[in-house]
Amino acid sequence: MRSTRFLSEGAAALVVLIACSGAQAQRQPPLAAAAAQAQAGHFDQAAATLEAAIRGNPKAGENSYLLLSECYSQLGDPAKAEAKHYYAQWAYLNARERICVQQESEALAQPGLNDLALLQMNTLLGMCRSRLQEADGARQAFQRANEINSRQAAYDPVAAFQYVQFLTRYGDDAAAQEIVDQILQRSPRFAPAHLEKAKHYDRSGDPARAIAEARLALSSDGNDVNSERAAHILLARCHSMLGNAGEAAKEQQWIEAHPNPETPRKPR
Repeated sequence: MRSTRFLSEGAAALVVLIACSGAQAQRQPPLAAAAAQAQAGHFDQAAATLEAAIRGNPKAGENSYLLLSECYSQLGDPAKAEAKHYYAQWAYLNARERICVQQESEALAQPGLNDLALLQMNTLLGMCRSRLQEADGARQAFQRANEINSRQAAYDPVAAFQYVQFLTRYGDDAAAQEIVDQILQRSPRFAPAHLEKAKHYDRSGDPARAIAEARLALSSDGNDVNSERAAHILLARCHSMLGNAGEAAKEQQWIEAHPNPETPRKPR
């Protein structure tokens, strides 16, 4: 096992600071436990502790990601790439896009990466570059991710849908619909893709097909309160366009009974 004398100077100081800080230990028990494990040279145990904590709280503090990064660095290749990927995730969740791009680019430069790692890293790199409005770089990253995803036995519709959202944001509806069709072919019960297809039909002036897709979206997997509201709003509009007053009224009643949780209610 390795000891803290092999840690970088900054990382060793971080480990000691966390391990000795009672206030921080009380606020973040997993971080304190991982710091103690790292201080004892048990980097594999510390990494496992931190991974579990981060899965339970993706917006964990930066120190959790920094310490995990150091643990992976100590464990050697290909763990260094995973360390940088974890730090890039923290940066994305905390609106540090430049750090995200730097860390993910360095992660992708590491040797020995499997297809799953390449898929996840390129997808996150595309998301970060998209936020920075670096359209060309984002497109390249998403295209690499999509090529990998297409040949995967275990297709990842969530990663593919990030590409759809990027293409839609930049007005490339035809390309977006191609990826939506790929998603629905590989994951036919993926609700966000059905909803995106419904929106496409709505924009194209085909309310009947939009209704059919919106209903499929509501009966499929992966909905949240916002996507459900979006589907019902689309249904209300399309039924109204077709003169289905009764169905439109039912949808409107559902919408009023399920207000947007982010919209403050008017005082009575």
